[in-house]
Amino acid sequence: MALGLSFWFTYALLTALTLTTCQGIADIYEKEEDIEKAMDYYDRAAQLYSGEGIDSTANQCKIKVAQFAAELEQCVPVLLLSTSSILSVFCAAG
Repeated sequence: MALGLSFWFTYALLTALTLTTCQGIADIYEKEEDIEKAMDYYDRAAQLYSGEGIDSTANQCKIKVAQFAAELEQCVPVLLLSTSSILSVFCAAG
């Protein structure tokens, strides 16, 4: 049985809302200067964007995580890159 158009529309809408909500929550925490929570939500958003193949936005979120980690002196961020995207952010001892 084929899934109807309304299912795919609903799926696309819920996916878009989830992506923008995670990034929106991260933005709020960043403005409130709760950097650790902002890092957590930017990381969640990056994983979700990557899962949907939206690499440019995922990369922006990963860069935010790396910047905050450096600001908090938790680590020296090391970005694992491919030709088109940031694959991961690792922490090297500072």
